Amino acid sequence: MKKSLILTIILAAVLLPACAEKVAPTLTITPNLSVVPWTGGSVDVAINTIFPWKVTKSDDVVATVSKENGVGEDMITITVPATENIEHSTMRLVVNARNETGSVLKYAIITQEPKPFIGLDRSNATVSANGGMLSFILTANGEWKSSCSTAGVTIEPKEDGVGRYTLDVIVPGSSTARTITISFTTAEGAAAELKIEQK
Repeated sequence: MKKSLILTIILAAVLLPACAEKVAPTLTITPNLSVVPWTGGSVDVAINTIFPWKVTKSDDVVATVSKENGVGEDMITITVPATENIEHSTMRLVVNARNETGSVLKYAIITQEPKPFIGLDRSNATVSANGGMLSFILTANGEWKSSCSTAGVTIEPKEDGVGRYTLDVIVPGSSTARTITISFTTAEGAAAELKIEQK
């Protein structure tokens, strides 16, 4: 009986540490998806693990991290500077928790909104005193609207919209020379102008 008990104790002493060493690391991060404005911003990311961890990012990621490594639960702040990019951009930071048996990866993905933009393929045009129609291309990365300094001038197919359009300006005849200014703006404050000389 004593020999059996001693053998059981010895086996437990040998096997239990071996079992403990086989526990794979665990890791969660919150949030793993975030959005920041084009003007920049910060995101606090909670790291939940009992193991050593490390944050890595590729060279093209402009964000900075308040802390790049640690052990156990922690909070890091990811700071993203303002951008001049007129399209959405995505940054991915990798959080890696590791122990003797292996590692686990989680990703903090941050999307930065684009800088507001609106542009025209031309800024000046001329029409005759009899009037006429001219076409131009408007490109915007958001919602836009237009306004005109002169009554009777129309924009087709629409005077406001979202994104890229080919637009036509119809100018009525005029007995006097004049400058017609059509302004285009976005809700975020980007602006462009088309000046039409009629003479």
